[in-house]
Amino acid sequence: MVRPSVHASQRMAERGISLGDIRHVVSDHEVSWRDKKGNPCFVREVDGRRIKVVIAADDAEFIITVIDLDG
Repeated sequence: MVRPSVHASQRMAERGISLGDIRHVVSDHEVSWRDKKGNPCFVREVDGRRIKVVIAADDAEFIITVIDLDG
């Protein structure tokens, strides 16, 4: 189960990204790395858009933010 932060929820609504999209990116990502703070970052194309999901380093279910890399 994923739990978006308030910030991530706002970005999801603004960008038309669903929880299903986030689950898809995290479970079947094409690219992954850790940012400077150690947070896992995942990227995957979903419905023709590249979506980036950033997860909290200390809680694998807490979504920090969601970015549409093509938007």
